[in-house]
Amino acid sequence: MRVFDGAASGHACLEYPMPKNAKFKTLVRARMESTGETYTQAREALLLEKTTQPPVEVAATTRTTLDRIRVVLEEYPDLAYAGFRDERAFSLGSETFEQSRARLLSDDAVAQVENCLACLKHVRKARKAASSYAMKHVVENWRRGEELLEPPTYVANGALIAAACIAGFRLKHEADHINCLVYANEDDLRDLSRGRIPNRARPSSPFVAWLFKQVKRDDPVGDLACDLKQDRTFRRDGSEHLLAWHLRFKGNHVQKALMSAYWEWKRDTDLKKMQKARTPSPERGPDCALSLTR
Repeated sequence: MRVFDGAASGHACLEYPMPKNAKFKTLVRARMESTGETYTQAREALLLEKTTQPPVEVAATTRTTLDRIRVVLEEYPDLAYAGFRDERAFSLGSETFEQSRARLLSDDAVAQVENCLACLKHVRKARKAASSYAMKHVVENWRRGEELLEPPTYVANGALIAAACIAGFRLKHEADHINCLVYANEDDLRDLSRGRIPNRARPSSPFVAWLFKQVKRDDPVGDLACDLKQDRTFRRDGSEHLLAWHLRFKGNHVQKALMSAYWEWKRDTDLKKMQKARTPSPERGPDCALSLTR
């Protein structure tokens, strides 16, 4: 089981082999979760401390994830580590379907399922479906950042399908096909594939939040709000200047609508500030309001 990147930690993987003691591995994972250390750092610290604390809580968490995978395997008898049963695909591989199915219960597969669950928390359910094979690549890249500098983390097709079942996504599977369809939001998957959290998870800027409230207006500002609300390519938490740069090639009518919306929002914001300044504070009393209105 590979749980750390040897190049990123500065050590060769062969110099720090994985411990064969399952209890000790559980202790290492517990320290990793509590301190944020890498596997190598947590392992060396435990070897120095020679701790003997039993990993009760971590073992329970591991059993919970493993039990959920077992429930999925009972629900889908044709599911394995590589995906659903496909005799043509398994006949070309090096392991049989039974071996691939047992591999889905290994420590490596459990870690992959947990990684998939962490990624799928940012994905909404949808009426349109995406391929499980494409979604597995999304999970492999979602922790790499927008620059995609870090190496991807491998995720098996069967681990993604099991995590989707655990997360409550609806599946559609055709017989004798190794992949399946998962009804997940395409926009969220696109954002995660680029290494960033979907836009809905970031709070909108004050101007963009005001603009989205104008979608019911029957004028150019309302049309602009409707178009931007469906556009997933701009940063909703950006400033009005960044939005103007995003719309620089959309035509003069879009620029005029944006300027009209901006000055209307600016006027409303200034008016609210003035009204708030004129409102007497409960601590100061009405004399403060009188001094401001003179």
